Order: sequence, then structure tokens, then C-alpha cells
Amino acid sequence: MFTLLKALATFVVSFFMGMVGLVLGVIIYGGLNEQLLEMEANHQVIAKAIAFMCIGGSAILGGIFGLQKGARWTGLFDNPDF
Repeated sequence: MFTLLKALATFVVSFFMGMVGLVLGVIIYGGLNEQLLEMEANHQVIAKAIAFMCIGGSAILGGIFGLQKGARWTGLFDNPDF
């Protein structure tokens, strides 16, 4: 039961870190919005694709970082059963 609580705590930390990464990615995209309006159409598509990759990458890396940190904080790395 305690391992289940540790796993749940790890998920919560991972989810929170992923959301932080997602918010940072959206802030970056919002900062690029004015520059996107001034670009030509074909450059806009490339710039938007790069911005969305940054948002997705930030969320994924934030989630992985949170999962790793959460597992260390809750002691799941030290548990031989997990």
C-alpha cells in the first residue's frame, strides 16, 4: 500500500513538472506570436511547427524530469520491489 502511495506521489510530481513545462512552452509561443504575424505564409508554418515542438518538448521533458525527481524524493529508486 505504501508503494502505491509513493507511485501516486511520483505521478503527481511528474504531472506538475510536465504542466510547468507546458506553461513555459505556451509563454514562449505567446512571445513569438507578433513575429509570426509579420512572416510570410510558408515561414509561418515552419515557425509554428518549431514553436509547437518546443511546447511538446517542454511538457515531455518536464514530465520526465518530474518523474525522476519524484521517484528519488519518494524513495522508489531505493525500493528493490519496484
